[in-house]
Amino acid sequence: MPAFYTLGEVKKRLRDVSLAEADMTDVINEVVDRAYSIGRWPDSVAEVTVCDNKKIQELDSTDEYYQDWFCYIDADKYDGAISFKVDGCGDYPVRPLVADYSCGGYWGGFVDMGVIDDNSERRYKMPNGITSSNRITALMKKRWNNVYEDTDLIPIRPMSAIKAGVLAVNYENNNNIGEAQAKWQEFEQLLMRDDKQYTGVKNLKMRFRMGTTNRATNFY
Repeated sequence: MPAFYTLGEVKKRLRDVSLAEADMTDVINEVVDRAYSIGRWPDSVAEVTVCDNKKIQELDSTDEYYQDWFCYIDADKYDGAISFKVDGCGDYPVRPLVADYSCGGYWGGFVDMGVIDDNSERRYKMPNGITSSNRITALMKKRWNNVYEDTDLIPIRPMSAIKAGVLAVNYENNNNIGEAQAKWQEFEQLLMRDDKQYTGVKNLKMRFRMGTTNRATNFY
């Protein structure tokens, strides 16, 4: 199995799938968007070292500790940050802007200030005490761009998952919601199975029902 298929390869493999009036390229883009939205896009995250830390003194203070520091991330490449590390240590969570207005809101994490005016960068307010002297590393979610050329790569590995997703979209377009839901469920299961091949089997924990005998009730 190749690392990823190209759009041309997928269309060739699925040429016998009838899509009525729908365009195969549009359907495949919808399938990948679904994978992206549920967080099952292989290689959908990247670790980025933040080199562009800037100080913005919005408070009237001469004390360096109380001046606001921000880091900036390329908004064209990344949708947003998942978490941050400072000097190799984490986990610094990402908090919404409203947290900046709560009591002690942003002391424990980075505040997502949103995309700045020219839409090229997303700005994060750094916790108090963290400045350009610290090494900032961000775990970022990559931005997905639709594919149009036959040479463009489809970031879903198993062809079976792509086919299940294409059929799910086709069922939705024909108002067959029951079949669509079944195919989307199959789609997610296939992506999860593929994910295990690359990230390893997760540790299983047994939960017991307490009684006259201890029996494992489920795994999770």
